[in-house]
Amino acid sequence: MALKIIASMGPSTLDPTTLPELEKSGLNIARLKSTFYSPKFLENTIKLIRRHSNLKIMVDLEGSEVRLYGEGKKSVKKGAGFWVGFKKNGGGFYFNHDFYDKLSEGNVLIYDKDGARMKVTKKTNHRVLLVSNKDTYLSKGKGFNPGKKSLVSGELSKKDLELMKTINKMRVEIVALSFVQSAKDVKALKKLLHKKAKICSKIENHAGLKNLPEIVKVSDLVVVARGDLSAEFSPKNVPPIQKRIISVCKKLKKPVIVASYILTSMKSNAFPMKAEISDIYNIAEQGADMIWMDSPTAVGKFPVQTIAVARKTLDDIK
Repeated sequence: MALKIIASMGPSTLDPTTLPELEKSGLNIARLKSTFYSPKFLENTIKLIRRHSNLKIMVDLEGSEVRLYGEGKKSVKKGAGFWVGFKKNGGGFYFNHDFYDKLSEGNVLIYDKDGARMKVTKKTNHRVLLVSNKDTYLSKGKGFNPGKKSLVSGELSKKDLELMKTINKMRVEIVALSFVQSAKDVKALKKLLHKKAKICSKIENHAGLKNLPEIVKVSDLVVVARGDLSAEFSPKNVPPIQKRIISVCKKLKKPVIVASYILTSMKSNAFPMKAEISDIYNIAEQGADMIWMDSPTAVGKFPVQTIAVARKTLDDIK
């Protein structure tokens, strides 16, 4: 049986014309990232998808993932400091969780997938002064990785809790949980969800990998989240980590998904790179059950072609 395809939805895909074309090209599951949704917007988006396709829907919750809220975008120069708070206070950027007391001067946070390292140089008035080791830009919704240091103990963000009523009202089929650290995180989410919802645990940090078997046992699906894993671990360690997670999932008979950096070049190109086709082939050979694409389908120029290339590649694998 061919692997299933999950794709992130966004401006490139959320319209009445593109949705049926995606399904026809081989898409199985539409993923919605909770960071960018209010309860009403989420409900309307789910209605749109169901009105124009038969795709199953996955809502991806922040969980204990650290994300940036507040202003739209801000350029940051190497060596320049900028302040970040821990609650909305009328202006500036702030984190979605309050871990002020767990941070110390000298701690380093890894920003998004560009790998900028943000050093805490000062703490005062429930804000921290961060200094970047490279030029980058801050953007609402982007994530921070704490490395081996655990800053948030598995609790859902306020945003997630606000969306839970919509998820249950609309009977969303799959709910993904970011930065799962233990089986306790999964069990806590399960108590809040309607009984038919499947929980998809994303493995993307040290704690999640350490507690992998216990997390897999209580989950319905598991994700190898290569993007955040490559921020928390050396990139050279991600391929063996991928193999390990897939192996544990197969042993425990749980479906496993590989996500991030799949057909990334098709965000701006109509044709994939040869290495990207090899990547999909290797994912299938290792025993994964699904692949998950992000930017090429959410904001890319060729979302339908991207799904078609992924489907043809997977169908050609014997």
